[in-house]
Amino acid sequence: MSGNHIIDTRVKVLFFTQLFIQAVCAVISVFPVLLIRDIVDLAVCGEDQNIRKIIYIGCFYLGIQVVHGLLSALTKYLTGWLQANLSLTLEKHIFQHISKVSLQSIKFSDSVRLSNILAQDSQFISENVVASFGELVSAALSFLFGFYFVSSINRHLAFIVLPLGLISSVMIRRISDTSYKNLLEQRENSTRLWKTFYEGIMGFLPLRFHNTMDRYGEKIEIQGKLLEKTTVKQGYIESLSSFVTRTLFMVTIGLIMITSAIFVVRGSLTLGGLTAVMMYNHMLSDPLIKLQEVNHRIQRLKASLSRVRNMLSLPVETPCEKGGIDEIELAGVTWEIDGYLILTQVDLHMLKGQSLMITGASGTGKTTMANLLAGIYLPGDGKVIFRENQNLSPKKPKVSYMLQDEYLFDDTICQNILTGNPTLSDETMRTIIAICELEDVITRHGEAVGENGSRLSGGERKRVLIARTIADYDSDLFIFDEMSASLDHGTFSRIWRRVDDYLKEKTRIYIEHNRDIQQLVDQVIDLGSGLN
Repeated sequence: MSGNHIIDTRVKVLFFTQLFIQAVCAVISVFPVLLIRDIVDLAVCGEDQNIRKIIYIGCFYLGIQVVHGLLSALTKYLTGWLQANLSLTLEKHIFQHISKVSLQSIKFSDSVRLSNILAQDSQFISENVVASFGELVSAALSFLFGFYFVSSINRHLAFIVLPLGLISSVMIRRISDTSYKNLLEQRENSTRLWKTFYEGIMGFLPLRFHNTMDRYGEKIEIQGKLLEKTTVKQGYIESLSSFVTRTLFMVTIGLIMITSAIFVVRGSLTLGGLTAVMMYNHMLSDPLIKLQEVNHRIQRLKASLSRVRNMLSLPVETPCEKGGIDEIELAGVTWEIDGYLILTQVDLHMLKGQSLMITGASGTGKTTMANLLAGIYLPGDGKVIFRENQNLSPKKPKVSYMLQDEYLFDDTICQNILTGNPTLSDETMRTIIAICELEDVITRHGEAVGENGSRLSGGERKRVLIARTIADYDSDLFIFDEMSASLDHGTFSRIWRRVDDYLKEKTRIYIEHNRDIQQLVDQVIDLGSGLN
């Protein structure tokens, strides 16, 4: 995932502007301490002519503090704006990429895991990446300028700061490498636990009915223990890093104070210089402690970026024009997954307006065959041939597909139907509602249907999915995966006849266990016994 592809020029300019302002703030933050040193030295002299100088320097000090405050506020505003913009841009980029990902590759991915990774990690990235890099620049420059001015007051102090700083940096680097590896494992454990927990919540009814809540709870506990182990380890790593950083630099500060006091006694350092050094201490310790904190966040960012990048590396479909296909043919098609042969040497020919029923036992490749006919999957061997006006076509059919577990949005029934065709006219909507016997359902559930149709019964939910599918009437091919599921015999029979008549000029595929319709379709393919 390259930032160059998702961030426009204006945002890049503002990002570097924000970093520049933070750099200026880091430089400006040094000068007040220098001014305090001069004020103290002038005050120690006890001469009246120094009062004007003290007032002048004091006003300059106040001006710098006001400018520093304004620049800091501007930095926070830009950081918030950039993070909000990045969040939106990243979400759009992820959504656009998912819309182009090859369905063949995403079909065999864990969709819950995929959605969790993209949701959780993209949120963490968008909320932290700008602030983290800004804080990194600010802390690094604050330390460098602080170190420079401490050294300019007395160069011998550099011999205290530099060695301990180098030792601390090396140790933090080694700890960071361990932290990064553990964070990747922690994120994976978190994703697995969230998936298990989410599925347990979504499926709590069957778990309760079958008295297996406790057993499933043990599964959650096992996943939780794995996450707890990596979380505790991460806490140990971060605590160790914090201890090393704080201890080494507190030791540095103590040594600087002792050495500076000795220099004052010997007359090689003024009282103002000592005051400045005392104030510089926090400019040396705070940035380095901040660097250590930002480093932990950056390790998390690296882990999140790595996971999101892997998800976004799923292959995309080659752009292909769709629509107008009136003939589909399978010629010697073979399909296998993970070495397991699903389909072998399948031949099939369908014309526009024909209907096909695909039946067979579970796991025999019914949905796979439909996906091959739709051009969603590419065969391992053999050919999938599309024709338009009896001529070979490089295009693919436009498909309207009702999945078994298709998602319903938490909106009205009509809005869910419009997902299939946003331009649906009111008259056509009424026709589709009548076909799918949804009048009473809409009356009972006029408002949102709940997450994934949770307020609907299984049969009501299925009727909404059928309506959404036939709403996309411009499609060449309509696929219904287990239309009869959740519908009683009479309801299924009535709705199927209406749907098949409504789509009689289209190519239809019914993936079905229910054999009531096999005498009513043009072709039946039983994957257990061959083509009839």
